[in-house]
Amino acid sequence: MSVPAMVSLVAIVLGIVFIVIRSFQGHQPFLSCIIATVFVCLLSGLNVSDGIATSFASGTANMLQSMLLFFCACTTFGRLMEETGYAHSIAYFIADHVNAKWAPTIIFLATVVLAMGGMLIATCIIVYPIGMILLSRANYSKRILVGANVSGFWTVTCCSPLIPSAANNLLQNLLGTTSSAGLVPGLATTAFLFITIIAYLQWQVYHWQKKGICFENWDELNEHVGQEVDRSTLPPVWEAILPIVVVLILYNVFAIPVAVAMLAAVVVIGVFRWKQLKASKWVEAVETGLYEGVIPALNLSVMGGFGTVVALTPFYQFVLEWLAQTTINPYILSWGGAAIMAGIIGSSTSAIATLVPSILPILQGYVAQGYDIGVIHRLMCVGSVSLDSLPHNGSLLACSSLMKSNLKESYWPICVTCTILPILGGLCITLPMALLGF
Repeated sequence: MSVPAMVSLVAIVLGIVFIVIRSFQGHQPFLSCIIATVFVCLLSGLNVSDGIATSFASGTANMLQSMLLFFCACTTFGRLMEETGYAHSIAYFIADHVNAKWAPTIIFLATVVLAMGGMLIATCIIVYPIGMILLSRANYSKRILVGANVSGFWTVTCCSPLIPSAANNLLQNLLGTTSSAGLVPGLATTAFLFITIIAYLQWQVYHWQKKGICFENWDELNEHVGQEVDRSTLPPVWEAILPIVVVLILYNVFAIPVAVAMLAAVVVIGVFRWKQLKASKWVEAVETGLYEGVIPALNLSVMGGFGTVVALTPFYQFVLEWLAQTTINPYILSWGGAAIMAGIIGSSTSAIATLVPSILPILQGYVAQGYDIGVIHRLMCVGSVSLDSLPHNGSLLACSSLMKSNLKESYWPICVTCTILPILGGLCITLPMALLGF
């Protein structure tokens, strides 16, 4: 490695550390990414003005263009699911069939069900009120809430085939694959994550409880969170699940873009629940949902802008040259490359958006050698949802904010469920199955 490449690597690492520290202090990543970008440009020999005004700005804009409608559709759908009582119907249905001591599992499963319909960050809005009720019943610490939630919509759905996650959707567009790409290793990894995440979540709250760390009756809990819902007014669970089924069918069977599929599901909600809400409430729910989608989309996008600048550094060019010459198995490189890039950028989606276009000729060469592009797709999904969950992840900050959580106190469960376990899943399940030809 040349001296300029080593210096730019140091700059990238220090920039990431700076963003992480600012994130733990509760700051949104926009300013942090700009400062980190300036630092990387200075030490990497890049023109600062061009780095900010051209590369960072264009990277941010491109990412925002691809993600804005997706996130706004997710959060709007989420808001309407909450306002109509659909979210509570699903959550209570799960809760009724599981003992109260399984509160973290209930939160996790409810999130997975909701995320299957394409609701990612929107699940934070939906699950938060019911999650607080469940945790208070079981006298479990609120610290587990964000970890139980994000591992459901973030780790599991992004690794799983057939689920309309942002990473899945983006790789389909970039690689020309389908939502079922890498089906067998994807399902096996998903099963592994299901088992290990549930086991860990339950062990963690029990461990905390033994140490006297129980449900925190914090002052900021509003009356909406602190009250049980009148279940006699809730819609039947079959009706609540119907919009999610519509999204899944339109997305997986008819290949309709997930944002459009969720808009169709909104129409379904309107058909069944139009009389329940006044016109003003519908407008308010839609406006709130759209606004809540902009923030995480922007947070993701600025990390993508930072990644665009990283891709111009001597270190990144060194990595590309090494990839083109190395004899390491392409499946290992696909998984490891996605993981490392996600760690640098702090976003699985931004990592894929930065990495894949720059190595597409290399990937096409792998396919020509007989390697399965669908398996590469799945390996990148699994790899990208490991190191992406470091504290500088913009979506993580948005989720913590939406769930009124202190990131410092809640980060360890997030680290275990969204970083450590996905890495183990990749090493123990996905990679071996890929190498064996499944």
